[in-house]
Amino acid sequence: MRTNTTNLMRSVLLILLLLIALPLSAQREVSIDSITTYATRYYTAYPDSAQYYLHKGIRLAEDAGDNFNKGIFLTKLIQQKTRIRDYDSARFYFKKSQQFLRDSGELTLLPDSHSELAETYYYMEKMDSALFHFKAADSLYAIDNDSIGILISKNNVAQVYQILGNFDLAIENMLAAAQNVDTTQYKFIKVQLYHNVAQLYSQIQEPELAREYEGRSLELALTNPNWPEDIVLAYVSLARFAIADEDFDKALDLISKADDFVTEQNLEMVRYQVRSTRAAYLVARGEYEAAISEIEPTLALVAEEKRSDFEAF
Repeated sequence: MRTNTTNLMRSVLLILLLLIALPLSAQREVSIDSITTYATRYYTAYPDSAQYYLHKGIRLAEDAGDNFNKGIFLTKLIQQKTRIRDYDSARFYFKKSQQFLRDSGELTLLPDSHSELAETYYYMEKMDSALFHFKAADSLYAIDNDSIGILISKNNVAQVYQILGNFDLAIENMLAAAQNVDTTQYKFIKVQLYHNVAQLYSQIQEPELAREYEGRSLELALTNPNWPEDIVLAYVSLARFAIADEDFDKALDLISKADDFVTEQNLEMVRYQVRSTRAAYLVARGEYEAAISEIEPTLALVAEEKRSDFEAF
């Protein structure tokens, strides 16, 4: 009798501990519209809760005859499994989502499913498979005339090509992606794409094209005040190109503009970019003591902003 009582107490205690461990919201009723919000919030910290919400969403969608949202939740399960490195399950839900989407006629979600599986392979470091599915997503987004989908997929394709060392195709896809972001809302993405293209051209020893696209990045960034950090990045990148050309007057002018802008906009979190570029300028001029005086406070800024030393230089 005592053993049974002890076992019962242990069972009750275990149930209580499990309830405490779950987020409070997991104990509440949720609507179909809130499923994605809850699941995304708990993808990493509470993967079991994320999976609970997504499966609950599938049941709610089935009860409502809502094939579209059921397709979304099945696709989200690929992402959730990838986040916790359960790659076999991610591939299982890809197959399941693809079959359901084709059977139900919800074909507009097919590219999302491919894109999620491509990320699975990306994190598995299987780049050929990642590239295959990113390209599949790109083709399907094109069929749907989904410009944002095309933007994302072409940029993803470019990132894989960059990892594979095929910089020409990386640049080609980044420039193709940039054609889909001419609206004010997404202008900041085009700024970043031009900056990335400039860096790639620099790597393949095309200095003129590198400077051209960094200049485009700055020109566009100056028209988009919602993302002032992009302006600083473009200034210092152009300054580094000028240093490489030994055009020191131009480099110093760009560094000064970046520094003034950081002060005006109170962007202390990116001042390390300016100081590290000034240090590079001083080293190029042979002013090593002055460079050291820039490097030391730069490292302090990096530590304060929880950046790595690698990022600072």
